[in-house]
Amino acid sequence: MESLDPSWLNGDFLVKLLQSAEDANKEVEVIKYRCQRAVPPGANYLSQLYRVSVEYKTDNVKTVSLIIKTPLESGFVREVMEKIGCYKHEIKMYNEILPKMYGLHSCRFTAKQFFCPLENSLVLEDLRESGYKMADRLQQLDFAHCHHFLESLARLHALSVVTQERYPELLEAFKKHPLLSKDVSEEINRANEEQTIDIMKKLADVLEGLDGCERYAGMIRKMSDTWWEKMIKITTPGDGLLVLNHADTWTNNIMFKYDDSGRVVDAKLIDFQVWHLNSFALDIILFWWTSANETVREHHQSELFECYRRTFNTTLSELQCSKCLSKEEFALEIKSKAAYAIQVVQTMLGIAMADPHVSDFATPQSHDSLTHSLTKNFKSKYYIKVLPKIVVQIEEFGAFK
Repeated sequence: MESLDPSWLNGDFLVKLLQSAEDANKEVEVIKYRCQRAVPPGANYLSQLYRVSVEYKTDNVKTVSLIIKTPLESGFVREVMEKIGCYKHEIKMYNEILPKMYGLHSCRFTAKQFFCPLENSLVLEDLRESGYKMADRLQQLDFAHCHHFLESLARLHALSVVTQERYPELLEAFKKHPLLSKDVSEEINRANEEQTIDIMKKLADVLEGLDGCERYAGMIRKMSDTWWEKMIKITTPGDGLLVLNHADTWTNNIMFKYDDSGRVVDAKLIDFQVWHLNSFALDIILFWWTSANETVREHHQSELFECYRRTFNTTLSELQCSKCLSKEEFALEIKSKAAYAIQVVQTMLGIAMADPHVSDFATPQSHDSLTHSLTKNFKSKYYIKVLPKIVVQIEEFGAFK
């Protein structure tokens, strides 16, 4: 992979961030460094990710690999991200919220953060150095991977419940979905609604061409005109149990660690740009319909959902929190948000199943090009392969009710 040379990256920048992690009495001297893309083109539309390998000296020579995350330089997506506060959201998560959470419990479900001298940017440990890897999004995840992820997600959610109790002012301002909200200008809301209708009709066209899926095409068309309003209703936080919703829980935002035999032993979450307070069910549904493989979805839903609920309650108990989530409460909340699975299928599933061999990696520059970026994935052979079974399963899940 080619080396990169962003304008802000130099020895002084690296000294500042490395010094923050070292003994203040030990002076840091950067010997050499190399910067590369952290992910291939097209793998991340919302920010720029760099992997920087540094050799430096204190009282001895050390090496470290860092992930540096910066905003897009310009364009439509950057404007949208700034309007909804995504860059500042993520920095607040790492600078203010995670330290409070980690002060409550010994569990760790994110990468370590370093001091960052650059505005609206983050410096994180490279989890690859600790044995973590990203799974294959196209293969989707087996039982063990899903089990470890749902445990980590449950701990995040549980810690956020206690954080709200102990530091209520910290999270109070984040009771709004940053992407699915009417709290925008009339022009943007109308554009979002029109985009949603367009995407649904294109999905219906795809379903019409697949054997056994014609009925679902009709159902999707019928609900398209009122779908945006329904999604706003479903994703608007209510008065019940609210957790810190990651809101982007799919394979590429999870890192898994393996032991020497190749068995998965841990899962960590990355990318907190759209987090907010909301129902736990939304994170589970997004993960389930983008990332769990067909066998897991077909045969292990009850077992894995119970794994989440049990871990959630255990973590609350460890924190001496009186709240808990009963089986009935869990089932009712999942049922009330089931239609969100359709939204996942027409947006994030397409991204998860995008063809890696398609070379159109241009960052969207308008609402129309964003629609194109989403709907072009409907033609992916990987999306077409999983779609027929998934629409049957989401109907059984209650999404069309």
